[in-house]
Amino acid sequence: MIKYGWLLAILLSMAACAPRPPAMVLSPKTQVPKQAGSCAAVYPHGKWQFVHLIKFSLPGGGGGTAIGVSVVDKTSINAVLMTVEGFTLFAARYDGRLVITRAVPPFDKPGFGRGLMRDLRLIFWSPPLAEARYGRLADGLALCRYQESSGRSLDVIPRPDQSWEIKQYNAHHRETRTIKAWPPVPDNNKINKNKRQWRPPERLELQARGPAAYTLKMKLISAQKL
Repeated sequence: MIKYGWLLAILLSMAACAPRPPAMVLSPKTQVPKQAGSCAAVYPHGKWQFVHLIKFSLPGGGGGTAIGVSVVDKTSINAVLMTVEGFTLFAARYDGRLVITRAVPPFDKPGFGRGLMRDLRLIFWSPPLAEARYGRLADGLALCRYQESSGRSLDVIPRPDQSWEIKQYNAHHRETRTIKAWPPVPDNNKINKNKRQWRPPERLELQARGPAAYTLKMKLISAQKL
């Protein structure tokens, strides 16, 4: 079997020192509803199943490939991680608490499931109820900034071509995660043929910063609204 110890290591650690949140110019109140809607459109609505080809990269040149299957709605995430040959490495559910149903060593180590679900929540779940500010960056791009009571914050940056970016900051205002999404897939056989429904990105890239930095590159294989 392919050795996946590197995957365990990168998901066990929290990111640390990194860039700070950029300055923003607040939007007029009349623009806030439209801007809030653009940021909300980044996230899936309803229940979806996604299958991704995931490539993991480490700063030293290590990495590997796996298949990820995620079933997501607004209150729960079911996730399965498999080898490209179809062997299940890890399976779990998160609905406010983590329940692991399968974990092949070394994926049974404490912290792996929490780290995996942390990244999936960041990708697929809209920010929890929090103070929100709406504005624009120096380059004119719209920005929605969500401030949590814990001190953490989240920047959502939707772009006109329907690509987007999410930046997560810790309580010390240091960037810990960045997610980049390319424009949605065309209306083809990867996704239900309904032009009015939300469409997932063709590709996603998550970069974790800090001593245990890593990159996840996710290419959509299929998406189905359940």
